[in-house]
Amino acid sequence: MPLRRVAIGRADADAVVPASCLPPRAGGSRSIRQGRGSLRMGLQINVLGPCEITVDGEPVRLAGTRRVGLLARLAMSADRVVPAEQLLTDVWGQSTAATAGKQLHIVVSKLRDLLSPHHDGEIIATVPGGYRLNLGRERVDAHLFTLLARQAGAARDRGEIAAADGLFRRALALWRGDALAGMAAPWAEAASDRLAEERLTALEHHFDVRLETGDHHAVVPELSAHAAAHPLRERPQAQLMLALYRASRSTEALAVYQETRRVLVDELGIEPGAALRRLQEAVLARDPALDLPCPAQRTAPTLPGPTRHTARSLPGPARHSAPALHDTARHAAPALHDLDVRTALDLPSPAPGALDLPSPAQGVLGLPGRGASDLSGHGRRAPGLSRPGAVVPGELPAGTRAFTARSAELAWLHETLTGAVPGRPAVAAIDGPGGIGKSALAVHAAHAAAGRFTDGVFYVDLHSATAGRRPLPPLKALNRLLRSLGDEAAAPATPDEAAARYRSLTSARNLLVILDNAYDADQVRPLIPAGPACAAIVTSRRVLAALGGASPLHLAGLGDADADALFARLVGAPRVEAEPEAAREIVRRCGGLPLALRIAAARLAARPGWTLSHLAARLNDPARRLDALEHADLAVRTSIAAGLQQLPDGPAGRDAAHTFVLLGLLETPGYATGAVSALTGWTERRTEAALGRLVEVRLLESGGPGRYRMPGLIRLYAREQAARHMPEARRAAAVRRVFHHYLTTVRAGGSEGVAAGRSARCRFTVSGRTVTKLMPARP
Repeated sequence: MPLRRVAIGRADADAVVPASCLPPRAGGSRSIRQGRGSLRMGLQINVLGPCEITVDGEPVRLAGTRRVGLLARLAMSADRVVPAEQLLTDVWGQSTAATAGKQLHIVVSKLRDLLSPHHDGEIIATVPGGYRLNLGRERVDAHLFTLLARQAGAARDRGEIAAADGLFRRALALWRGDALAGMAAPWAEAASDRLAEERLTALEHHFDVRLETGDHHAVVPELSAHAAAHPLRERPQAQLMLALYRASRSTEALAVYQETRRVLVDELGIEPGAALRRLQEAVLARDPALDLPCPAQRTAPTLPGPTRHTARSLPGPARHSAPALHDTARHAAPALHDLDVRTALDLPSPAPGALDLPSPAQGVLGLPGRGASDLSGHGRRAPGLSRPGAVVPGELPAGTRAFTARSAELAWLHETLTGAVPGRPAVAAIDGPGGIGKSALAVHAAHAAAGRFTDGVFYVDLHSATAGRRPLPPLKALNRLLRSLGDEAAAPATPDEAAARYRSLTSARNLLVILDNAYDADQVRPLIPAGPACAAIVTSRRVLAALGGASPLHLAGLGDADADALFARLVGAPRVEAEPEAAREIVRRCGGLPLALRIAAARLAARPGWTLSHLAARLNDPARRLDALEHADLAVRTSIAAGLQQLPDGPAGRDAAHTFVLLGLLETPGYATGAVSALTGWTERRTEAALGRLVEVRLLESGGPGRYRMPGLIRLYAREQAARHMPEARRAAAVRRVFHHYLTTVRAGGSEGVAAGRSARCRFTVSGRTVTKLMPARP
């Protein structure tokens, strides 16, 4: 099969795709790449369904659970080294037998015998530390799918819509069912979940492409099936609404919105996201921005814009019909969390003819000067704003019906917002760890107080909690606020000019401004409205001590009773009453973190056949707990990663990140500075500085001078990072240092972590195994 070199980005610059999978090239010759071992026959390993081997399209018999599992594991990392101990853990399980290493060699040998006749060179190479499948990644259907989908997206960005359509079709046709079907190992489930989410994303991008080509009549039946299979996933509902509208079926488009709203309210207790609401308003208004552009516009190149990618995979098995585009999968759909309600639709960069739903500050469908209130016929007129007839801002995201507890915090916020010091705006600064419910509390309190702010409510996401995104610069945030205020003058060129104009426009107003996910006080300070009748609520992971005049509120996790109540509201009292012990176990494993509780509830809502005991069993396994706390683009891992992203650049941030990873080697939740200094091998002064930065971004808690604590879910993430990024020799050396520190402390009669007259068990994690050391009793 001829191969063509394709560029898909720096990391995969040498990737090769079968030429038949790419659109024709205008002129020129095809270049051929010879990898390790040239392909003289069409050897292909397929995992997008049950694992299988084919040669020139004909299946090759593959028997034995271990052989299938090992081949699939190597194929998922084709052309890359997989450590032997990782293969033993993934294929043989956590508790490997003493003979597992020998069994691994035997299975590798049998796979070589099976594959070598169809491949020149060594098909499975033994390398220091592990094994490598010497097969081009384009020969594994999962990698080929990813490559084709990426190429399709690039073609769409260039305006090559027909090429994008063909590439998406070929990518989706590779699927034969659930990825890695029949494999129950944790690694296989995680990989299957990731691939299932990639497939859903590609399928929905393909629907976008077909809508751009004017294929809305033909796409309606397929979108209807896909949307019905994913009733909680807002993006296909929006695509179906747009297709129906363009097919002159506006009434049905509005019915889709109403049904989606009913399901979201009934199942999750939330309203549709702001983007879907704006689309409904545009359909009601028959907004011309929804119409299909002329063909010349549809083939114009698309300017690249910011694209938000899902951070983690969508859990749960999928059922795919091959090779059609109909999606009959029963995936867990995105539960719309309080912290992410303003970005309910995960849409790519807008292309001509595609669905484009910007933020409220930009107006519905990006039309200049048209906000949601213009189209719906509602909204208060603000006297004196610079633009005649401007609509009063009302930008709050929808609150959540399942908001529970926090009564003391709500009372404090009410008092802070209404009892301001004369002559100054009231400012409440809520800080706390990621996923603790800061945004939910701020939005809930703002809805309750909105009526007393007669000039409206602003909402700005400052993006410090969005993994992979830089915090919003103050100038951009100010320009967004100025547009929402109706200021039509040219955008200020400097932050100082923008801040001065913002102060002028807000000095006589009665506004409430929500500044969500702030990075630090410097980012927030120019965004505080100037008027004494104004107020602001700021949320941040950091304590904003430098924000002068702000009243701080330090938000902690939910207590047991409140966490139980929230979980019961989310999943329904009958399910909790049927399995009370399992419900309590789920709540306990979520550690009082509202984000974790909502993800757990969303997984159960999307899988009505699951019992609470089934989810509790997954959460009880430390190796699977973080996998179980993922749902669509919501993940506890993503929240923790966003905290690491807030560490400063340079050596100071690197020290903190390195310390964080090392702490994952310790099983104990509490640490003293001396022990961590031994763990890092640094001076106590340098170690203390690194620990302090972790406390600042709420990845570590301070329990008093020289004492620290890491919450359980964060500790699991740190352990994963240590296993993934730190060589075993360095891990072992760090553990030896801290063990000797404890031993020396006890022998010297020190008190660090060991009570007098008692022995202590010190637990460490090395190479994925927990080691327990019994310390002698201190006199």
